Amino acid sequence: MKDKRWSILPVLMTLASAISVQVLTSALAMMRNFLRDTPWERIVPLARQFRDVLERFLLDRVEKFLAEQPDTDERKQLLDDWKRLDCPVVPGPCTDARADELLTEISALNRVEDYLERRDDLLAELAALPEAARNQAALTLRSKVAELLFYATVPEMQKFNFDPVTTHQFRVWTELTNCINAGAEAYAIYFLCFDGMKLRILSPWTLTADATVEELYLTARIIARLHQMDIPWDHDRLVTCLYHLLDLKVRCLMDHGDEDADTQELLALYAMLGWTERDEFRSYWELPRFRENLSKYYKEV
Repeated sequence: MKDKRWSILPVLMTLASAISVQVLTSALAMMRNFLRDTPWERIVPLARQFRDVLERFLLDRVEKFLAEQPDTDERKQLLDDWKRLDCPVVPGPCTDARADELLTEISALNRVEDYLERRDDLLAELAALPEAARNQAALTLRSKVAELLFYATVPEMQKFNFDPVTTHQFRVWTELTNCINAGAEAYAIYFLCFDGMKLRILSPWTLTADATVEELYLTARIIARLHQMDIPWDHDRLVTCLYHLLDLKVRCLMDHGDEDADTQELLALYAMLGWTERDEFRSYWELPRFRENLSKYYKEV
């Protein structure tokens, strides 16, 4: 596999800041070339790198918004903490038992109020860790603080002064966060696409039971392409996660009985994914029925 060693950061910056169709499609083409020509170990951290880029763009906008709010606004404390928690990245997993306990506490935070209530204890536990573990835990806490701050601020900010670029950044940041939280960060960038209206991550970890049949087939197509590439294959993360999403979709269909023109295609995909998920039959991407149904939603088969 080739390794041209060119920096992907300018492409990430463009994908994070542009909303025009021409610019986004051009940047996506460059990203696909990078994914094709770059070793796996350089692709694995891309999702977090892209999320960091988006996070900084969003924080700049949030900081300007909070500057206009009263000094008593509790969200300003989170903004200050986010700035202070910037630490060098430490390679490798965190192996300190105390750090693991702290990371579990951090992951349980769901609201600004939760963080502020636990803040002093969390920072004290963080300060007591060895340097390497402390830096890793600090970066995790920093991401959590940004997450809480965004969910508590961006909707309000957009309500008073709507900005399409902020909407774009918040959507992609949210989808990347979902992929990372699902343990799928190594694959997330492969699912980045432009759907004709917006940049999004069309994946098993970002779609819900409201997904259209077209979205499910296009996601299945991306997984099929990944199987043909020279990258590590995670059957549970890719096939099984999509199958579970389809199972939820079919259960909702049975509960509500809302059949439409795509119902047969949905049930066919559900059956084909089920065979593949359980290794009972050929891989779904080898079946003529999958390629035939996909051609209804994707014309370049």
